[in-house]
Amino acid sequence: MHKKTILPLLFIASIADANANDYGEVGYNTISSGEYEFNIKNTFSSEYHDVNQKSPYFLGSSLSLKEKYFSARNDLELRFQWNKIVMQSTLSARKMNKSDSFSSYINQLFYDDKNEYFSWTFGKKVISWGVGHGFRPLDVIQNENKRAVNPPALIGVPLISLEKFSDSSAWSLVWTNPLYGKNESVVNKSESLALRYFRFSENYDFHLVGKFSREKKTEGGFGTTYIINDNASLYGSALYIKRYSKMINYLIDSGTLYSSDDPMGKVYYSEGLRANIGFQWTGDSGFSVLLESYYDGQAYSKKDWDRLNLLTQNQIAFSSSIPFRALESNIAWSSYAFTQDNLVRENYLLRLSYDNRDGLKPYVDLLFSPDDGGLLSTISVTYERNNQRFSLGFRNYGGKNNSVFRNVPEKNITWLRVDLTF
Repeated sequence: MHKKTILPLLFIASIADANANDYGEVGYNTISSGEYEFNIKNTFSSEYHDVNQKSPYFLGSSLSLKEKYFSARNDLELRFQWNKIVMQSTLSARKMNKSDSFSSYINQLFYDDKNEYFSWTFGKKVISWGVGHGFRPLDVIQNENKRAVNPPALIGVPLISLEKFSDSSAWSLVWTNPLYGKNESVVNKSESLALRYFRFSENYDFHLVGKFSREKKTEGGFGTTYIINDNASLYGSALYIKRYSKMINYLIDSGTLYSSDDPMGKVYYSEGLRANIGFQWTGDSGFSVLLESYYDGQAYSKKDWDRLNLLTQNQIAFSSSIPFRALESNIAWSSYAFTQDNLVRENYLLRLSYDNRDGLKPYVDLLFSPDDGGLLSTISVTYERNNQRFSLGFRNYGGKNNSVFRNVPEKNITWLRVDLTF
């Protein structure tokens, strides 16, 4: 591909939005002619939320005067492939109560090619690495949130990659965000160089990952999956991070309770660890059991949450001297802590699922926080047939009083999702 073509492709890919996650792909209908293919998928999802008025962070919600609220989203995904160029884009319409919004963005736009020695990619592409179900420590490029409710299709990262494959191994060298340079303000937009080695055999696979960036300096880790027999497997991974950051409310150590500007700021820490270990068993009848323990050193510690909770409680207790709107704003800023992918560091996940081999797949998830006794419960059923998927689910934030999950400003989420091809 000529340089005059590559540079505009990288530029277009780098300016597109990048903040979403994958739900799992339903096959596209394909219209093809000669050298091109055109695919369409339509997704409709709706959510019904019960808010948690007992949470100290409830006052910071823009919906603090409501007991319940409804949201809906309709995404039209278009995927076009011409020779070695692939483009995937989304047109999205959203509704929350009486508010409507519309957006469009590019999920992927890349050029793939190969010769007898290497394959390479230029553009914006989804690349997910690592092992795990609730959390993947080695997913250092995409950073996908594996436990999001109703996420739209993943949005890729601008990159240039070089890969070499053999019968039992693969090497990948990926330069991400080559046009962003020192931009560290947005997740997935810090320039980096990542390397992965992957080896597989009949009974195991092995992953080795390294990444170098201005944001986190050095990251390095490994992972493996071991196949015990036809029904059971063990897996695990660990990632060392030289530098990481968290969004911390500076009022905690300032001696003051209120701010007229957003007090949440990025604070850097040295040497973090992210790790997981899990076991999965699937019976011949279709029943499955998954046990996974994972640790995210980038998430808030119990001490972080205790300090933020104390600040919030004091803000409410001494709020008589300030306008109510100022109190709402300060608590809303602190509520940003609930947007983290992992709310707590230590997590135990139990998943019970069933597959009837004819498209019906119900499951129950229980995510437990041993530090404070929080419990996140999810139950869902999916039916998939002829490239169509219908999903219904329910999630509850519970556990012990004052646990992180119990303090989430919403109590329950009920959702319906329909993925159709046409």
